Amino acid sequence: MQSSSNELRDKIKGYYSALYGSDIRVNKTMYLANGTNTTNATEAASAVYHIVVKKLITGSSVSNVMLIKSTQADVKVEQPTTVQLSDPPVTGTYRITCPNKGNDQQLQPWTTEDINLNEHPRWIQEKIFKNCSGFYDKIDMWNA
Repeated sequence: MQSSSNELRDKIKGYYSALYGSDIRVNKTMYLANGTNTTNATEAASAVYHIVVKKLITGSSVSNVMLIKSTQADVKVEQPTTVQLSDPPVTGTYRITCPNKGNDQQLQPWTTEDINLNEHPRWIQEKIFKNCSGFYDKIDMWNA
């Protein structure tokens, strides 16, 4: 019996969350013995699971895979030879501007230091707390 994409996702999502602070999407494509796509699990001769990291990262999301077989079937793990990047690739930094205390128009707003596009939400939150007075412990950063 083959695992569903949700079962596989549930087993590996902790790895991606801990390493990249990102959720993942897992899609399963099933094939008949002749290589034709199918949606019928009982007729499927093979299945390919596609794991997509929902956060822009640089490079591969995994360098090796440890597999514990619980089947007599052949199991083959392949990594893509090319990695799809944003089109065009996203690069650079950004800043967050916070209103000053009391939103006084006479005072300059606070601006964070440069934030990298692939910055973990925890460090974005730290930069906001460091540069935007009055926001400490008033916001939570989450990676969606």
